[in-house]
Amino acid sequence: MRNQIESLSSAEKAELLDAVWESLEADALWLTDAHLAELGYRIERHEQNPSDGIPWEQVRGFVQEAVTLPVRFVPGHDFSRAAESWKGTGL
Repeated sequence: MRNQIESLSSAEKAELLDAVWESLEADALWLTDAHLAELGYRIERHEQNPSDGIPWEQVRGFVQEAVTLPVRFVPGHDFSRAAESWKGTGL
């Protein structure tokens, strides 16, 4: 399937992505009551304290740094640099 996707033009990939997204929206019932409650809680918390949020640019930076770390655990490896960058972020 990946080979088929890679052979598509950018316009075709965008059209495929749109079709997949629409099909997911149709299946939105996969959210459980617990998921919906958690989403409601998070939205309410954000609306009450918007300054507590983390800007997308910062989150993206954390994720980009995390994906550059070794994928597997290496005994004795120093993960302190990554751990330090996440400290206090609530992530």
